[in-house]
Amino acid sequence: MRMSSFFSFLLIFLIVIPGLPAQDRYQLDFWGIPCGTITLSEPEPGTLTFETQASGLLDWLYPFHNEYTVTFDTNTFFMRSTAKKIRQGEAVEKLSGRWDDAQQAVIYDDKTIIPRDSEVMTVLSMLALIIHCDPEMVDTHWYPMEHEGALYRARFLWAGPDTLTIDRVHVPADRYRLDFELQDDSRKILAHSDFFHEYITTDGLIKQVWVSTKTPKRILQAQVTLSGLTLKARRLP
Repeated sequence: MRMSSFFSFLLIFLIVIPGLPAQDRYQLDFWGIPCGTITLSEPEPGTLTFETQASGLLDWLYPFHNEYTVTFDTNTFFMRSTAKKIRQGEAVEKLSGRWDDAQQAVIYDDKTIIPRDSEVMTVLSMLALIIHCDPEMVDTHWYPMEHEGALYRARFLWAGPDTLTIDRVHVPADRYRLDFELQDDSRKILAHSDFFHEYITTDGLIKQVWVSTKTPKRILQAQVTLSGLTLKARRLP
């Protein structure tokens, strides 16, 4: 696999960290070298918006400036709508989707209808789930997950309590691993997508997330690892 592809799908897992009531910023590091920033917020309950941008050498080698939004039911975390605006190098891409109760389907760009047996999560609403729920409520539970026409099932495995040091302060956290299993990709609507949707479900990619135990909970750190190479995002003080 080419290094650019490896770096891309490692990066994209980390740019989907959901926002919290206050705006948060994260720094992306690859081998300890800063390579991007994340700005995210929750403007209202059930809506996550965030913006990601390359910095430093990565901005010269592989520039990106992407925006993602998801809305979800605040009780079940099933998606209500999703949208993205992608600018990666010279590529520009937009896509929106919504859940339709009457048709029991996800409808993309008001024209492509993907029937589903039940309501579905997305990667982003899955991450919102562990912000708002305690580990015993989500540990090992499989959820149906919509991924641009492909259907997966997804789960979090609670790896136990941990402590992170942020700005010389020790912060208690819960550590999770995120797993995906493909169920059906016969209705996938894009031959090629942005880095996030293209690579986040890649086999062998180890995805971990650390969430503070103190309320209001915050994602403190996320990292993805493949073949010993790790990309990390850590919340800035």
